[in-house]
Formats: sequence, C-alpha cells, structure tokens
Amino acid sequence: MLWLSEYSALTGQSVCYSNFCKRLDPKCTPSQALVCWMQFRKAYDDGGLSGFRTGTAFPNFDIHGALSGLNVACPPPEVADAFLAFYRNWLRLDLIDQSRTLATLRDTLLPKLLSGELSTATATAIIEASP
Repeated sequence: MLWLSEYSALTGQSVCYSNFCKRLDPKCTPSQALVCWMQFRKAYDDGGLSGFRTGTAFPNFDIHGALSGLNVACPPPEVADAFLAFYRNWLRLDLIDQSRTLATLRDTLLPKLLSGELSTATATAIIEASP
C-alpha cells in the first residue's frame, strides 16, 4: 500500500517501519516516486522481491540488493505528473464506489439488525462469505 502524508493527517497515525518494511526517500518528484513505487509493488506481488528476503525467524529485506537488482523505469516529470492526475481521479472514483457499497450494506443490514430479524453472527457470516 502506498502511504501518503495525507493519510497520516486523516488517521492521526504515522507509519511504523520494521525489518521487512523499509522507508525509501526517492530523489525524484512525488509523481515519479508513485510510478516507481507501483513498479516495486508489482515486483513484490509477482514474487520478484522474494529473493531479497533474508533471515527466517525475523525476516529482513535486503533493500540494497533489491535496489541494485531491480530495473525500475522512471518517466520524465511531466509524464509522471499526468499519470498522477489520472491515478488520483481513479483513486477518488474507487473510494466513491467503495463508499456507495458500504452505504448500501449499512442501509440493508442495519434495519434488520435493529429489528432482531438478523443476528450479528449471521450478518458476519454473510459478509465473510461475500467476495
């Protein structure tokens, strides 16, 4: 997940880094950093970063090995800025969609829960069974 500074302002929480969670301070624009982060995230999801995991009981991440062994394309600032604008709009639309889904779920379940027609155990089972 990408942690933006705006999230800290919303949640009042900071990010805690650990052995396998590293903080990178890129030497590029924020929009270029987003594009690079997405490439890192894809490499992680595809298993491309698993070779840089060290240790067993307390896994660590060889960040220097990963940075030297992974090719990441960094677009020019104007291209990255255009992508960032697109990404923010997509993210906003995705959050709106999630909000509508949650509102529908609330409007469907809350009256049934309050009336006793539906138990919390049954509601939990329904939610956990949904995709």
